[in-house]
Amino acid sequence: MGQSEERESKAKVSPLRGEEMQFCDNLSILVVTTSFPSMKRDISGIFVKRLVDALVGNAKLHVLLPCGARPLEADVGDYPVACFRYAPRSWQRLAHEPGGIPVALERQPMFWLLVPAFLLSMFFAVLRWGRRVDVIHANWLITGLVCSLAGRLLRRPVLTTLRGADIAKLETSTLNRFMVRLTLGLNAQLITVSEPMRQSLQRVFPKYKDRIVHIANGVDESFFQLPITEPEEGRLRLVSIGGFIPRKCNSSIIRALERLTEAVSLTLVGDGPQQQALKSQVRNAGLADRVYFSGPKAPEEIASVLQDHDALILASNAEGRPNVVVEAMAAGRAVLASRLPGVAELIKHRNNGMLFEPGNIEEMVNVINLLLEDSSVSKKLGVAARQTILDQQLSWPGCAEQYMKIIRQLKAA
Repeated sequence: MGQSEERESKAKVSPLRGEEMQFCDNLSILVVTTSFPSMKRDISGIFVKRLVDALVGNAKLHVLLPCGARPLEADVGDYPVACFRYAPRSWQRLAHEPGGIPVALERQPMFWLLVPAFLLSMFFAVLRWGRRVDVIHANWLITGLVCSLAGRLLRRPVLTTLRGADIAKLETSTLNRFMVRLTLGLNAQLITVSEPMRQSLQRVFPKYKDRIVHIANGVDESFFQLPITEPEEGRLRLVSIGGFIPRKCNSSIIRALERLTEAVSLTLVGDGPQQQALKSQVRNAGLADRVYFSGPKAPEEIASVLQDHDALILASNAEGRPNVVVEAMAAGRAVLASRLPGVAELIKHRNNGMLFEPGNIEEMVNVINLLLEDSSVSKKLGVAARQTILDQQLSWPGCAEQYMKIIRQLKAA
């Protein structure tokens, strides 16, 4: 199913320079993901791409993802990228949109009719491409489950990386627990992006605790190059970066801004299904001169965005270990964020950032005012935040080497 599209995508996207490279481990890896940048300025699954880019030179990489409503662009990287078709092109909107598959299904319940074809197409595509590689690396829970079943038929080891959305419903959803348990049983290794996620999985599934490891995402070197500055006295420029989807709770930030002085401004970077609702909220609140919608930014532009602002604010009610928080900390910016396990793992309140309870507008207002009332606080928090990331030695090459250690073990087994 979809073979012509896969060949077309591979020919368009990959110059096949990776085929000519020399790889030190003589290993080949199939990376399967439902989120991956498919065009310029696309930040969907950018953390997956940065890991793949860091793995180049250690192994021969192949990337497999769902086709979208538009063709893939040609400058993805030094490795072949193929996509699998699962519907007529104009209907292929389950992936590559802000919030990914869950948000697409919530917005358009009719898209549930595409799910069987989506899963079958992925399964057969993994069978086709998986026989060419030594190890299959799946990203996200549903991808891990499909790849695990295909991997059993191919007799190829599978490792799956889970993120916050995969774990959020672990305690409340029987279906979610069943899928995680099945994936754990079929996978050679399961990787989490935060330590609290690893501990949660080990607590719920003690039988498989030896298969669950934590590997933190890296951070690009460009963020460490930004100067750490003190905000202008009596002024605070906040920025929120991410998709305009329900769990990001951008509406809460706007509500907090209503209770703050005109000295506080907010830039919302991104796009998504809630964009028009957020713009209406801003207009109705009379905040059009203080809240700016910049649109989505290319990954390489995020460092410049942070440079132009004093603090990052993240109001999400569910996250794993947000890359934007790590990047802002590396950039030496103060971070104001919801007290979530993956965030609290990085930020110690009033030490290297500020935390508030998810959805608590009053607490959000209070931490913003602390920075507004004393401009030196932002700089102190930024200095401590950068040092935290330096102390943890977070980098994409370091992240890739941890993955390669596991992949070498799987190949040797």
